[in-house]
Amino acid sequence: MPGAQSRQTVHLSYRYKGSPVQDWKIVDLEATDAEGNLMRESALAPTWPCTEYSPPSPNAPYRLRVGVQKTVYSDFDPDELWTVADVTLPINGNEAPVQQRFDRENLHLTVEGVYGMDGRKFNSDLAVVKLMVDSPLKNLVILLHVEDEQGRTIASPWPAVNREFGPDGTFVVNGKLTVFHKGFLSDQNPKYRSAPLQIPKGVKRLKLFFKLPRTHFVEFVVPGSQPEK
Repeated sequence: MPGAQSRQTVHLSYRYKGSPVQDWKIVDLEATDAEGNLMRESALAPTWPCTEYSPPSPNAPYRLRVGVQKTVYSDFDPDELWTVADVTLPINGNEAPVQQRFDRENLHLTVEGVYGMDGRKFNSDLAVVKLMVDSPLKNLVILLHVEDEQGRTIASPWPAVNREFGPDGTFVVNGKLTVFHKGFLSDQNPKYRSAPLQIPKGVKRLKLFFKLPRTHFVEFVVPGSQPEK
């Protein structure tokens, strides 16, 4: 039966543009045998690295496809960075539209607007950046750092929920795991993600700094093993 074999662990060392790197992580593992049996493991964010998998068939050779990504601490290429400046905040709970779009061959990301801050006790100082994501990638990671008009960092209201914060408060935006919140309207559509922010008094505008790491795939042929006697 596919998957009956004990789980395997993959260990990789990384070189990027000729130099070794230490802070990349495995986010996707796909094993396929000659019969087409498939086993797949996927991590949705660099917070949860993916290193273990089950071979598709006991003792048979198979092809292993590994997806790796940079983490929040890595150096990013220009096409992995995007800045959206002069983002206004809601007034009296009225959504502030943005409609700025980032396009790459397998990623289309739109900042649609900012909502919240309606004067109620729960979210009087809570602004939520609404993102629409169109991508075939199953392991897409969006990293976000936010500043106000004076260059001060604006943080998530619940930092303890996110186990991996990077330099200057950069955090992972991950809608599928509902890391930050539950119950906002954007949760109803799987293409939407939301980044909640705690807004100090007096702040009027935001600057959004996105890091959008590519997934790099490598493939290996793993020989079959002899059954234990």
